[in-house]
Amino acid sequence: MGRGLKPPRFRWIPFAGALMFPFPDERAKMANPDHRAFYAAQERLLGRYLEECGLQEVPNSLDAYTSRVVASTVERWRSSTVATPSSNSNSAPSSSPTT
Repeated sequence: MGRGLKPPRFRWIPFAGALMFPFPDERAKMANPDHRAFYAAQERLLGRYLEECGLQEVPNSLDAYTSRVVASTVERWRSSTVATPSSNSNSAPSSSPTT
């Protein structure tokens, strides 16, 4: 976020799309050119999430992936300055403009 956008009014929201596609799907990538670009970006982001979890590749089962990657990544987001429903529920939006 830019320097002028400060918490708590403006919060960074993580992009979790990469966590939804842990296993390669070549058929979806070949469906149309837009999907190829989308999946390439998601794979790069998933690689970053895996690295942050101390892994070099996706675990070989969905249960292991969910517990080792998804849960760990979401927990990191919650412990940072990320907006989550629980962290944003007590703050009402300000009606005055920021300068």
